[in-house]
Amino acid sequence: MNYETVMNNIKTSHTVTITHINEVVNGLLEAYEEDEEQSWEQLNELMSILSSADIRTYNGSSDHYHNLAVSFARANQYGFACDVLKLGLRFYEESQDLLADFLAYATQCNRMDEAEVFFKKLMIMDKKSWNWRAFDFSIDYLSAKLLRTSNKAEQQKFNACIDELLNGYQKYHSQDEKAYLSQYVVSTFRNEKDAEKRLQEKIEKLDAPAPRCTLKLAEHFFKTGRYEDAEEYIDRCKRIAPSVEQAVEPGSIYALSALCGMCRIYKEGIENLKDNNALEKRVRLVYKDCAAAHAIYLKHRFREYKELEMQRDVLRELSEVPYPDE
Repeated sequence: MNYETVMNNIKTSHTVTITHINEVVNGLLEAYEEDEEQSWEQLNELMSILSSADIRTYNGSSDHYHNLAVSFARANQYGFACDVLKLGLRFYEESQDLLADFLAYATQCNRMDEAEVFFKKLMIMDKKSWNWRAFDFSIDYLSAKLLRTSNKAEQQKFNACIDELLNGYQKYHSQDEKAYLSQYVVSTFRNEKDAEKRLQEKIEKLDAPAPRCTLKLAEHFFKTGRYEDAEEYIDRCKRIAPSVEQAVEPGSIYALSALCGMCRIYKEGIENLKDNNALEKRVRLVYKDCAAAHAIYLKHRFREYKELEMQRDVLRELSEVPYPDE
């Protein structure tokens, strides 16, 4: 169903299905890069009318509102995402996913005061019933509040609440890697020592693979120049990621692998590798990772691949190793 049809239905019957809204919004977001101004105006009009008290949405579960908010968030339209969640919370007041989603997106569009209402609603629920989103996004929300205050008493209060939620997260979701990834993020935010070592120890004890934590450790080692350690965790991530349903973005793994391979080449020296007849093999491994990343980013996040493409082109010029299709 297209934009004009949905808008006509809304104006004549004052009703609309959330599934039809999903279709229209995804279409407008896809067209956003081609005609930004028109898409923006249509999204604004659509969300303004949907927020009206006399418009009734139906035939939708809380998941439909969650999915629509995610579509907006992926396009960095966090304000619209929050509007959708508020609409969904009219009908699903106790939905942990919708409440937690609002906390996550509100921190991105300066709607913290509104988020506080939903945070308090979550906090009165039994923590045993909390899902991963409730824990994860509440901790992120409190961390955002922590950054926004210089009041010592408030800082202590927020830190104490974060610690309480981290303990509950790991208690009630002890086999979920996200509980330990959240602890790691907080620990690094606090500049605590050995955060990486503790995360390594935690994931070794899990029954299931931990691709998110594995990739996070790879990113840490890469940023700190420990490229061999980074490659160890990247290779591990390549092996385990396909066994876990879309836990991490595959393009991120191969992009990081390519960048890590480039940095090792530069660190060891192009001329040295030439002398040892190792350069071409190493460069072609980088090209292979770039090709894998390209196949994924071309469909999902093409702009981000452009940066990797430029780095690949620089390597091509410096190494004088031709691309496979040259």
